[in-house]
Order: sequence, then structure tokens, then C-alpha cells
Amino acid sequence: MTKDTRENIITAFFRLSEKYPDKSNFSFSEIAEEAGIARQTIYKNHFNSPNEIIEAIHHDIDERIMSKMLDFVPGSNGSDNALFIDFLASEIIPLIYENRIWLKYLYSTAADPNWELFLKNQYKTWISQNIQLSSKMGLSKEFTEELLVNYTLSIIKSWITQAIPESPEVFSKKFKSLCNLSIQDIIQNA
Repeated sequence: MTKDTRENIITAFFRLSEKYPDKSNFSFSEIAEEAGIARQTIYKNHFNSPNEIIEAIHHDIDERIMSKMLDFVPGSNGSDNALFIDFLASEIIPLIYENRIWLKYLYSTAADPNWELFLKNQYKTWISQNIQLSSKMGLSKEFTEELLVNYTLSIIKSWITQAIPESPEVFSKKFKSLCNLSIQDIIQNA
């Protein structure tokens, strides 16, 4: 697969998502026209379906992030959870920022209606296997995992979908602060 043509196809997908933010299915014909290539080039040499384009985007974005997540070695006490927040801020936030253009379209258009579900499933599994969660509140493990993933992804989504997201150097500090705030703190500090 020619890398330049593959990137051109993915770029065409995102250009279409920008032009038609409420549309959730693009045909090979639409993508090929936008990319300036023959439709056959897409399915003969690169992707078998438009859904494979989306899967490739998921893979391209998530591969480096998940690989870096595997570098985090959890321990068995609560202090390691603070280290986890520091790890996300210093190691993962910069990787997310590198993909900010693609992520903005994934979060703010209908081009991939399964994007957030993909992330939730991916990281809920990782959290379940790697992070010790507090049971002080009497919440189920599943509920707590879901809450942690949704809260973290919500912070990231709110940041990365800004017209001009702050740099990782600036946002990492805010990310750590946000992870230490309760909703009540946010309301009181508004």
C-alpha cells in the first residue's frame, strides 16, 4: 500500500467530514472524488470498505497511545494512582495533541459515530487490568471504571476540540488540576 495514497484517502475522509459534519457514511466514490483518485484504487489497493478507513484511523491514532500506556507499570497502593495522572499528563497528552486535527473531526462531526465508544471500550479494559480503583464510595468496580474513563475522556475531548487547543506543556498542568477536582470544586471555582 502506497503510504502517500493511503494518507490522501484518509485526508479526503476528514475533508468530507468537515464539509458534511452531520453525515456519517461516505462512499468510496465520494472519498475517491475528494482525494482525486479512482474509486478502484481505494478498494483494490488500500481498503475493502469505508469502515476499514475508519478502523485504520482508529489504529493510527490509538497504536502509539496504547503502546505508551503499556509503559505504565502500576503498583498496589493509592499513590500509584497519582503517578498515573502524571503519566497521562506527561506522556499521553503530547501524543493526543499530535493527532489534534483528526481528533477534532472525530469528536465534532458524525463521520465516525462509534469513535467515543471505541475509546471507552479500549481504555475501560486497560483501566480494569492496570489501575486499582477506590472502593470507599461503595460503587461497583464497573461503575467506577466507567466513571474514570468517561471523566478522563471528557477532559480530553473538551481540550482537543477547542478552536486552538493549548499546547501539551500548558494543558498538562491543567489536566492534572482537573483530575484532582470534584464537580463541586469546578462549580465553586467558576
